[in-house]
Amino acid sequence: MSYVKGDVSSESYDFQNGNRLVIDYLEDRDSPVCDSVGRFTAKYRKVTLYGKLGVLSEVVELNPFYDRDAGELNSKWQKDDSFGTNLEVIHEGLSLDEIKDRVSDGKSYLVVIWKKGNAPLPVDLGFHRDVTLSVIDSAGSVAGLTFNVINIVRSMNG
Repeated sequence: MSYVKGDVSSESYDFQNGNRLVIDYLEDRDSPVCDSVGRFTAKYRKVTLYGKLGVLSEVVELNPFYDRDAGELNSKWQKDDSFGTNLEVIHEGLSLDEIKDRVSDGKSYLVVIWKKGNAPLPVDLGFHRDVTLSVIDSAGSVAGLTFNVINIVRSMNG
């Protein structure tokens, strides 16, 4: 099967704590023609967070790689500034210095914020490269870095 350059039909991320995030890029009638709709050609994506016992959460949302306005993040999260307790910040386990190197090289680094009862919020720190690099040196943790990036992106998008 051939792909549009850079396209994938789905991505899977395994995290240290046994959780797994799967992002499926969904074809719709307005999708550009290609053999397999993927990261850059699908208008929507399905984000599924799996725990050790099965599906923790699943949501279909605008694909931020297709629609730049989707970079404002999931609307449910935008309206909820309190994030509450039982919040999980899930990622590969790299240090801030390792994340800085990866993002500086133009690569992706996915962090997932999730709390029970809400859709998982994948935040690609590489997608927000300039913002990430501007605050990473003052961040005390990956969670702190991620929330700083979210807040700055929100303020930039009005």
